[in-house]
Amino acid sequence: MKKTYILLALVVMSTVTGCDFFRKLAGRPTSEEIEIKRQEMVADLKAKAVREKEVQDSLVLAAKRVADSLAAVSSLEESGVRVHSDSSLGGIAGDGTSGMTVEADYRVIVGSFKDQKNAEKMVAKVAAAGDFNPHQVKMRNGMIAVGACPSDNVQDVLAGMDEMKKCGVCPADAWILKVD
Repeated sequence: MKKTYILLALVVMSTVTGCDFFRKLAGRPTSEEIEIKRQEMVADLKAKAVREKEVQDSLVLAAKRVADSLAAVSSLEESGVRVHSDSSLGGIAGDGTSGMTVEADYRVIVGSFKDQKNAEKMVAKVAAAGDFNPHQVKMRNGMIAVGACPSDNVQDVLAGMDEMKKCGVCPADAWILKVD
């Protein structure tokens, strides 16, 4: 009869307290702790999916920018606007005296001079015409190019070139410098 009472007491305890009682006794996590851990894992998976989506979107955007730039460079060549890389011109002076105030992949070159004073006059002329960020670019071949509208996006440089033409400060022989 004692065994029956003990057995009955165990059955009543398990129905009243549930499995968590025995899990605690065994040192195992309770159902509440398991649910919290499950929610944390779901949140981590969602956060990881969001990060992966952001990376994918960034890669797609970068690929689109490259494709757009290539298309713009092709259209430049078709329209007669010359594009030269700095390496094809001997490179930009590497001694820290290039004078470039903005690091960018592209810029409109409105003039190239041997005389520093002439370059300074052209910078002042472009600066007076508008917000084109004119600057000097000292080349290794000794020439001083006057650049404007620096940007990493060739479409922005083209738009700047068009604006400069409207203001009358962009000569017909202006070209685009691509910094390697």
